[in-house]
Amino acid sequence: MRTLSFLFVLALAHSQSAPKAQLAILGEGGIEFKFPDQSGLQEIGVHYNINEPILGENGHNNYEITSKSGDGMWHHINNNIVVNKGDTVNYALYYKINGVGHIQEGLTWTAGGSASQGHNTNSPITPRPTAGTQTGNLKLIFEDDFSGRKLDLSKWKQEVSAFGGGNWEFQVYTPDPENTFIKNGVLHMKPTLTADKFGENFLYHGDLNVQQQWGVCTDSRWYGCERNSKDNLIPPILSSKIISKIEFKYGRVEVVAQLPLGDWIWPSIWLMPTDFHYGGWPMSGEIDIVEARCNRELGDIGIKRIMSTLHWGPKPEQDMWTKTTQGKTLTQGTWADDFHKYTLDWTADHITILVDDSPILNRSAPSDGFWGLGGFSGNNIWAQGEPMAPFDQKFHFQMNVAVGGTLGYFPDGISNDKPWCNTCPDAGQSNRKFWEGKSKWLPTWQGDKVAMKVKSVKIWSY
Repeated sequence: MRTLSFLFVLALAHSQSAPKAQLAILGEGGIEFKFPDQSGLQEIGVHYNINEPILGENGHNNYEITSKSGDGMWHHINNNIVVNKGDTVNYALYYKINGVGHIQEGLTWTAGGSASQGHNTNSPITPRPTAGTQTGNLKLIFEDDFSGRKLDLSKWKQEVSAFGGGNWEFQVYTPDPENTFIKNGVLHMKPTLTADKFGENFLYHGDLNVQQQWGVCTDSRWYGCERNSKDNLIPPILSSKIISKIEFKYGRVEVVAQLPLGDWIWPSIWLMPTDFHYGGWPMSGEIDIVEARCNRELGDIGIKRIMSTLHWGPKPEQDMWTKTTQGKTLTQGTWADDFHKYTLDWTADHITILVDDSPILNRSAPSDGFWGLGGFSGNNIWAQGEPMAPFDQKFHFQMNVAVGGTLGYFPDGISNDKPWCNTCPDAGQSNRKFWEGKSKWLPTWQGDKVAMKVKSVKIWSY
């Protein structure tokens, strides 16, 4: 991200004391939180459970207090919950003082007694919506912990196509259990070799009819439903892509995942518009929570680095993603070494993407809209939208593991071991070049390390 009109500072200011909560049972059994005002206090979030522990800072009840009352106190009153004397209220606070965000966790109150003081956490925090933008609860609308024996098709759709993502990628997405499976409560999305299923001769002399092979073809673009070896080598990789059956506008996504390791593998955890309200890509936007190039050795852009990006623009050649992209690079190890938590917080006035609660990308609604931020001329296609347009419509969540591609994600010249060229006269034969260069990349594909592994996906709406 190159410009910011708004920024949450994520360091704790130890000189500022936490607001002191005063809790009370209301006459009909509800609950009240109130806090004395203090210098610089701008916002308080209260998060609580009754007679249940609270994990971190999100409870069953989550509210924002965005202004103080006429008595000079900050109040939260909830008459829609029953609290009896002797009940335990476990709660956490988020508060912002002079633009600095803080979390206080581990707080308890026995109804009728005194509140505990809890503790501050020194870890970076998830920014809250700007005052007045979002109110009320975050509502959990989707959750999958992959505890079943196979993918839950009541929650997910599987992509079945050789479309190649519009990048001439080298994979076919299949519903095969070799590509999408659950093991020990973890979803595996694993690329495999087409030759292992059909034989290597099929790559050079076969005709892959996706509909006939798998009973469905979900995307016919870019020869997605049929590839004939007379035109080019059959895509040499089979892989996995799944799409949520729910859609939402504004909310929070949390994914616990381990990225793959292996040359030229390209995993993505992302959102796409459901109705393409403003037109085809990228007019209606795209939100990439995390992407990576999974080569261990690829200069400074390999698996030590992840990227978060927003795509938007009036035409594909005017996609202004470079204005809304940020990365995070590890100094030790790789993103494939362990599981990490990837989070999207999306409201009517900002998009924030975090890894392990540390922000990567933070983009507020531009003062002149995304049209002004892009410096576009002509008719503003988002003029009738909300301040975050085109990111003001319903999107759906999806995950996939792609391989290769010729439109520049794996740039030419970055490695002598890259077996294909994006811009050479023979770029149309990249499938063949990639496959016939397998002696260089296939040794880096080691068992299930090539799979993106996902422990859980949760989605809340505001």
